[in-house]
Amino acid sequence: MKEKKKGISISGMLIIAGVLIIAVIAGVLIHNQMSKKEKEEEASQSAEGTEGEELTPEELAIIIPYGDTEDDFDFSGEYKEMTSDRGTITMQKDGETYAVNIKINIGDTIITTWTMSAKYDKNRKTLRYTDCKRTDYVGDESSATVEYTDGTGYLYIAEEKLFWMDEKEDSGAGLLFEKAK
Repeated sequence: MKEKKKGISISGMLIIAGVLIIAVIAGVLIHNQMSKKEKEEEASQSAEGTEGEELTPEELAIIIPYGDTEDDFDFSGEYKEMTSDRGTITMQKDGETYAVNIKINIGDTIITTWTMSAKYDKNRKTLRYTDCKRTDYVGDESSATVEYTDGTGYLYIAEEKLFWMDEKEDSGAGLLFEKAK
């Protein structure tokens, strides 16, 4: 007669290990969600008094590494798109306004440009614009088509990278720019 072994079988141990792994993952997710919520609440409390507008998560995460005011950092210069190297942003400061030009090569013969005037928003540490003009060029630059002239959005620097948040079409999504050297 076979003697019955006492203890947990291998399949039983695997089930217990699986349950423990799931419990650990759930704990980490809950902790991360709570930490994120606490950070957002803290940031929104410190951003009170910004003309009654609610800040977006991107705006809450803004870090300008060179200082707290526009005088501490000048946005002027040329920025190159980092992932595909098909776009540039140039900014030139003129008084309190920046002339901003964004150029993206969509294909070999299609170029899209966005031009706007942006002002520094000291509460959010962004360059805000409300007059963006989008122009598409197919072939040579004589075949321009103006798509719109009422685009809105903002630009900001975080971790030494320039982000473009286009509120009209979300054209800046997924694009990351760094200052040209």
